[in-house]
Amino acid sequence: MQRQQLYSPITLQPQPGTTDENVLFCRVWVESELVMASYNEQSDWREISKQAIAVTKAAAEMVF
Repeated sequence: MQRQQLYSPITLQPQPGTTDENVLFCRVWVESELVMASYNEQSDWREISKQAIAVTKAAAEMVF
């Protein structure tokens, strides 16, 4: 994600899991475009979550 994309409005579309009611998925839209991300069995979810938290913290500190 580019820093300038943080200025675009986003929409979070929650969707319940299909087999487990304790799971909540979320679609992310930037304006009218659905954000898609690829993953596989080798995806390092711990590292991905760290990056997501870092980007979110940086966005929270930005002055709009």
